[in-house]
Order: sequence, then C-alpha cells, then structure tokens
Amino acid sequence: MNNEFGERLDNNRYAPSILQWNPGEQCAFCGAEHVEVVRHEIFQGVGRREKCKQYGLWITVCPRCHSYIHNNPRDKQVQELDEQAQHQAMQKYGWTVEQWIAFMGKNYITEE
Repeated sequence: MNNEFGERLDNNRYAPSILQWNPGEQCAFCGAEHVEVVRHEIFQGVGRREKCKQYGLWITVCPRCHSYIHNNPRDKQVQELDEQAQHQAMQKYGWTVEQWIAFMGKNYITEE
C-alpha cells in the first residue's frame, strides 16, 4: 500500500521518515546510541498520529527522550522539531502554509 504521493507504507502503515535519513539505534533527539528506540510521531492529537505515520513525520527516539517530548511540548528543542517537520513536509509535498493548516489543523512555524 502507498500514500497519495506514492510512498510505500510498511506493515504498520508507516511511510519512510522524511526527518531522519537512517532510523535505527540512534536517538534523533539526544543523538545517543541506544539499544532500544521507539518511533515518535511528531504531531499528536485526533487524526494527527495516522497522518504522521502515512507521510513520514516520525523519528526514532530513546524511551527517555520519548517521554520528555510528550511531557514538555513547550520546550524549545521540541518546538524546533515541530517546525522542522512542518518545513520538511511542506517542501517534500509542495504544500503552502494554508494547505499545511488544512491538513494538520495548525501552523507550527513561529514568526521571528
């Protein structure tokens, strides 16, 4: 099965990550090598998790960082991850900010 952009989904309905070139044993958040890593869908909430899976908006993180990300959504590094994910998706899929908001329901890019 593929998503609408032709990206092949694995057995768990995940497209390849567009944020991490080689998901594996390294935590994409802290950078440490870990025996155990889990997939973290960048955007949470109703319907967002499935969209993250299908459009490659996920990274592999260690359990400690996974817990930290979920418990500290206003942390600067967590917000930078959200922004990076939105930028990558907009670039990869050719979306405008308005199309992104229609897709995900929120603009994560902060104005400076």
